[in-house]
Parts: sequence; structure tokens; C-alpha cells
Amino acid sequence: MIEQCVVAALSEDNFGIHASPTENLLNSMDFISKKMEQKNLIDIANSNNNLHDKITDIQRGYISNQFQRDIKRIEGNPRYIKEIF
Repeated sequence: MIEQCVVAALSEDNFGIHASPTENLLNSMDFISKKMEQKNLIDIANSNNNLHDKITDIQRGYISNQFQRDIKRIEGNPRYIKEIF
């Protein structure tokens, strides 16, 4: 699920790839957060497979909120990235 979202986030149709690894990470985290809020995440290898069926709505909401909190903390204090990774 994460791999598919990161590939999509860094595609030219979305954020693209930046020279800054931190910017790429933040863009990917934001993209994943938004995808977790949607009802469906269709597997690119199997269009009959909804990846969101693997986790509950509550888990998806928690993931989305956690990513948004971490993004805000990193933007406010770039050293926070070392704490979460």
C-alpha cells in the first residue's frame, strides 16, 4: 500500500521528484494521508483488489491524522524528522 502511494505521489501527475529528499518525503506523507481518507485504493497490479479492505476505517483515519501531525511538526522543526525516523 505504501509503495504504491509513494510511486504515485512522486509521479509527474502529482508532486514529481524534487532534489530535496525531505521534500519528497513530506509530499509522499501528504499523499498517503489523503489516500487514507478515500474509500478505495485500487491495487495497480490487480484492479479487483481494494487495498483499503486490508485495514479498518479507524486505522486509516489514525494513519491519516498521524501523517498530518508529523508533517506539521517537521515543517515547524526540521530536526523532528530524526525523531520519527
